[in-house]
Amino acid sequence: MMPHLFLSESPPELDLSMLVPCEMDKARKVLLGGVIIESECLYAQRNSEYSCRLRDVITRDLLMEYAAQHFDSDFDLATSPLVLRNLWPAESFEDNTDEVPSRRLTTQSMLDDPQLSNLLLPNHFADATKTGYDALVPDTKSITLSKFLRNIINGSTPNAKIGTQVIVEEYPELREEIVPTRLAKELFEWNPWMEDSKEVIKQYAGKRVGRWTTKLPASTYFPVFIAANQRSTDATNDTHPRTDLHSEPIGNIAVQLEGTRRWTLIPTMWSMLLRPTVSKHGRGYIYSNLDPLIELPRRLKEVPAVYECVTNKGDAVWVPPWMWHRVDYDGVDIGLSIGASIFHLFPRLYATNPLFALVIVPNLFWEVLGFNVE
Repeated sequence: MMPHLFLSESPPELDLSMLVPCEMDKARKVLLGGVIIESECLYAQRNSEYSCRLRDVITRDLLMEYAAQHFDSDFDLATSPLVLRNLWPAESFEDNTDEVPSRRLTTQSMLDDPQLSNLLLPNHFADATKTGYDALVPDTKSITLSKFLRNIINGSTPNAKIGTQVIVEEYPELREEIVPTRLAKELFEWNPWMEDSKEVIKQYAGKRVGRWTTKLPASTYFPVFIAANQRSTDATNDTHPRTDLHSEPIGNIAVQLEGTRRWTLIPTMWSMLLRPTVSKHGRGYIYSNLDPLIELPRRLKEVPAVYECVTNKGDAVWVPPWMWHRVDYDGVDIGLSIGASIFHLFPRLYATNPLFALVIVPNLFWEVLGFNVE
């Protein structure tokens, strides 16, 4: 764990498992703490046919109204993080549920599933405890998904980590296991127009033409992140897998599917305190060129706003475009952590950091064309 030499606070959060009336007006009164909140909640509890979970009825307008009242009157998803507890209900992780029949993005499935287990991953991090720029560049090539997992489990590479789009690219149906589509579109205005267009082309133009759609640029990616939570063993307390502090032009709806992850989040307005540096290898991100073990903890003492949270199984965190974030795999519960995200380029939010939006353009150009070297 990064030494806590700085003050941090929890980002705004909302529990989507909250019981509310199914009728929108009544649900709104309950959520916003109206005068009938107690009677409405009791009514919902006693009359299950008229009760819903907040995830089933929430809208973006209701979320923003709640945020303005309970978080900050100026709360804005363009620049503010948000933790959504229980985005996925606990029962959705049980086998063969109505919501998600037989999940495949699980440790057991990725070890045993004939298709997933033999999927070849182009690269990964053999040791995700490294520091500096090398910590952001995959250093090992070509391994099957099951072999990657077994190497972590048996201790051959206990600090290995991967963030890969290959799994969902190969099996697009797995997108439904990451974020409920309705919530992604409603709460975050996610519009996968490019991906929807590709599916239409595949459907009506046939496989021969449809396969060329993979050459078109994407507006959305669905990376899966896997590492093992490790307890640090040295004096720096930092010998566990992690992704060091960086900033990206995309919005990230990051969901925890197994285990935990610890997030450190810093608003983009404090970028100049973090020694921002453009990626050297044609990748579309900016990283903090501060030593993560020595310089960064000291510098964070000078940053006015630092958020920290832990995502548990079923939780999600919204990371706005250009928000700095670091991810640590150092949970109390030792074991594999599996997370997945919707990475989406929101054109309206791209310019929330005009300087970064300008300097990253060459890297985005090369990445879209597939010419980056990482």
